[in-house]
Amino acid sequence: MFLNGSVEDKRFITQTVLSNATYYDGNFDVELHPAFDTLFRLAKESNHQNSTIDVKEQTV
Repeated sequence: MFLNGSVEDKRFITQTVLSNATYYDGNFDVELHPAFDTLFRLAKESNHQNSTIDVKEQTV
């Protein structure tokens, strides 16, 4: 939804997931809302190769 979504969709997702975001001196720092921060930390702790969400193509 994010990659193919409209600007409004992306804004909604960003506002839902992030509690704070700053860009300063070439660095983009984000703070996640607590529920998403917990999910991120759990994924990281369970020894995943990365802590991103892979987007899979849906078959029809």
